[in-house]
Amino acid sequence: MSKLNQPTLESWDQSFKQQLERAARVTAELTPEELVARPAPEKWGVDHCLEHLAVTLGVYRPYLTGAIEKAEGKSAAGTPDYRPGRFARWFFGFLKPDGKPVPAPKKFRPSAGLSPGAEGRFRGELKEYRALLARADRVNVNGTKFRSPVSPLLRFSIGEGFHLMVLHQDRHLGQAERARAVVREERAAE
Repeated sequence: MSKLNQPTLESWDQSFKQQLERAARVTAELTPEELVARPAPEKWGVDHCLEHLAVTLGVYRPYLTGAIEKAEGKSAAGTPDYRPGRFARWFFGFLKPDGKPVPAPKKFRPSAGLSPGAEGRFRGELKEYRALLARADRVNVNGTKFRSPVSPLLRFSIGEGFHLMVLHQDRHLGQAERARAVVREERAAE
């Protein structure tokens, strides 16, 4: 993809690329059993984290796509760089990698019986999001809002939707990396 005009969107595209690399590293050389191994009974393993990310991206994508389509129908004269609203800034505080754990809503949880290929599904979703970023680069990412699939009471701008995904993915890729470290330690101890 060519360089995007809006600086924040370009930085998110770079984040998506780095997240793809992190996902490849976190799954490298792990057996199928190690991919689903939980570091503790209540914690997710590597594939659980990647499946959660793929599911979340997939659930949010139609909402974000609809908002971009709506914005494409408006005048794109002057596309200001992204600025999060007050609520979004507060909400994003919960998504920091070192933030307090928050239970995932049911529709975003990985299924109990994981099927192989979570990394591939995550990779496919991120490819779609990178294409959406290119479309969003031509619109005002601050102006058009969409309702959150979590609650109709929550509304995010296009920019806030992308920002949410970047932060959320960083948080759970960190969780996957910690799960991998536990699995690798257990393998080394055998």
